[in-house]
Amino acid sequence: MEDRVLIRFEYLFESSGPAVELIIYLTDVPELLGASDPARAEHYVEVARLRPPPVGRPGSPGSGEFGVFYEYVSPGQLDFVRGTRVELELVGPAGTCVLINNWDPQVHCHTDVCKDVSGNGVVNDVDLLTMLGEYGQPADLVPDPEGDRDLTCLDGIFSQDGYVDLEDVLAWDLLLNNYPELELQNLCDLPEQGIPLTGDQMETTGAGMMSTSYGDPPAAPWPGCTGGSLVLAGKRWLYPEPPLDDRLYVLDGQGQLLAGPYLPIVDPKQDQDEVWRYRGNGRLVRDLNGQLYQLHLEQALVRLEDGEVLVPPRHISGVIEPRYGQPASVSVGLDQSGEKWAGRPILDAVFDPNGTLYVVPVVVDPNGPPYTAAARLELLGGGMYDVDVLYDAPYDPNDNLERDCLREIDIDGTGRVYVLNAHRDNSSDVLWVFDADSGQLLQTRYLPDVAGPVGLCASGGSDLIYVASSQKDPPEPNATSTAVYGLSTADPNLPVARSVPIEGMGHVTEVIEDPFRGDLWVAGFVMRGIPDEVMYPPRQFGYACLAKVPPGSDETVIADEPVCGDLALPMSLAWVGLPPATLVASEPSADGSLPKMQNNLILCTFDRPIALPSSGDPLVIRDMSNGCVDVGASFTYSIDADDPNGTTLEARETDPNDPNDHDVLPEETWYQVDSAPGWTEVAPFQFLVYTLVGDCNSSGRVTTADYSGVKAALGQQGDIRSDLNGSSRVTTADYSVVKANLGRRQPTKPPLCP
Repeated sequence: MEDRVLIRFEYLFESSGPAVELIIYLTDVPELLGASDPARAEHYVEVARLRPPPVGRPGSPGSGEFGVFYEYVSPGQLDFVRGTRVELELVGPAGTCVLINNWDPQVHCHTDVCKDVSGNGVVNDVDLLTMLGEYGQPADLVPDPEGDRDLTCLDGIFSQDGYVDLEDVLAWDLLLNNYPELELQNLCDLPEQGIPLTGDQMETTGAGMMSTSYGDPPAAPWPGCTGGSLVLAGKRWLYPEPPLDDRLYVLDGQGQLLAGPYLPIVDPKQDQDEVWRYRGNGRLVRDLNGQLYQLHLEQALVRLEDGEVLVPPRHISGVIEPRYGQPASVSVGLDQSGEKWAGRPILDAVFDPNGTLYVVPVVVDPNGPPYTAAARLELLGGGMYDVDVLYDAPYDPNDNLERDCLREIDIDGTGRVYVLNAHRDNSSDVLWVFDADSGQLLQTRYLPDVAGPVGLCASGGSDLIYVASSQKDPPEPNATSTAVYGLSTADPNLPVARSVPIEGMGHVTEVIEDPFRGDLWVAGFVMRGIPDEVMYPPRQFGYACLAKVPPGSDETVIADEPVCGDLALPMSLAWVGLPPATLVASEPSADGSLPKMQNNLILCTFDRPIALPSSGDPLVIRDMSNGCVDVGASFTYSIDADDPNGTTLEARETDPNDPNDHDVLPEETWYQVDSAPGWTEVAPFQFLVYTLVGDCNSSGRVTTADYSGVKAALGQQGDIRSDLNGSSRVTTADYSVVKANLGRRQPTKPPLCP
């Protein structure tokens, strides 16, 4: 393949005006050739014309911050035998000045096979693993004691953002999905150094790709997520199966594995034996009705329940676009017309509460340069849809912001759409806020301290929008800590209002919120023992991590490595859990009495089946007359065996140090019963009860009327309120309990415990 030349330098204009520009040339001669020199056309290639950026942007006069020019150039007819040279020509009135820094043309990624980054002569799994080992680095020349390492080739074929990150993992999936018929030899010769937005692009041939034959994947088809709270989509590490192929896992509300791994679902009209079905699966998306979807690089948005493609790739004409106000063609999804490739795969999608779908990116092709935008789609059924709203805005053509690197989208409850852009140069890590209906740009939030932003999540319970960084400063692929940042949407400047450190996780891939409890769930991974060179059989160095961040707390969270067997790299996470179970009844009822001498019982009945927490007691029971001491450990807990629906919690009075002692609660004492904070399966609740031995008819006073309650139940066995002596059977002995306590009444209620 032909060498490509990367021209990269920093610049800072000290002059501005319509006549000021910097012209960049690539040349193969050491001497300067004038504009009228007849040899100039043979030895010069004009690369670009650079004008002063708008005020305040990097590289603009007075900004104090260098801008970055970064472009790959095909040398064409130039002969670099005598060296590679870049010539800069500054045009403008007398006194025009520009500062240039770090200026050095370089030949990058010289290999016989495009995207063979491992140097083994083919494009295969080794290249994917080589890229993963550099995750979190800039896609640039990286200083190294043994000589600078060139990571520019690790930038993916549709994600030229200057970072080695999750989009590059997907880009390699796209390459590996399409062997042996697709070889991207001429891809590296294109100016974009990747799949172009529109138009004719690369021819596909079979040379240079290596097809590897794998056995049938040892996993079951997706059965649904019944009983789970989280679905995790990720890449497993299980040799000799293809490393980092895709699977689905079902987790419980504590992040522990319930079921899986399962195969991703694909369009049932496709060949189920195609290897590509096991790669290229990205974000999980849930709609208003609880249906779960997954984005696939080539198929777009696929429903997991049946493999039906809800939003296939499509071109839509006649859309009025917002940047130039022109009719435009909008391309949704990756265009694979014959042997030609163009466009961008959908990387993220979200449904609003009305069931409307928002996606990013789409490609807009107006009467002007094509660009990427976010879009709201009107779903028409049968795989058909229209573009309802495009999210972009006019901008100064001299602005050097790299705005075609859209990666995530979310919407809040106030009708604001958040679009995340990530690019390493020229302060191009940006969060844009749009009005959902009009498409009007409301806010622009630059993210200088959140390099390579990832994990966009609009909170449903607070005025916060969350984001994390995919990069470390300095770069550190084997990082073991990260953080999640909450930006306040109540302030027009979107300041950081919350910062939560996470230990044990080096790289974040997804942030979601439990919509009922407000917990954040953060998926990511950590790398250990990264090899200098990936060899077969590949040794695992990526390990999945999961962190649960409680609402309102900024304390450091320790990430767990979930027991998901072969999971190595989480790609996405979705909440599928039910709302917390609601308390509908209790026995005793609120402010009711516990009438037994021993074996008192508290029953809590909910609106659906429940399970005990994985650790700790489900209730906190505090003695309100004794400093609010928790006596919850004086009860044993179980799901009531007499309830066939499994909706009732049974709490039985028992001394934990003496299982035979069932008389531990002092008489005539109030108790405050709260759901334990760790019992997240139920909505928080609270009620009060008190002990009053002999109160058979729940009147709050022991009277002769209680004899009647005992008499009516004589001979009955089990957990019966009339069993006042706690013997598990109502006998005449229970009359004696009433007689011994006649005249006693409900004690005075003390203040609530804090």
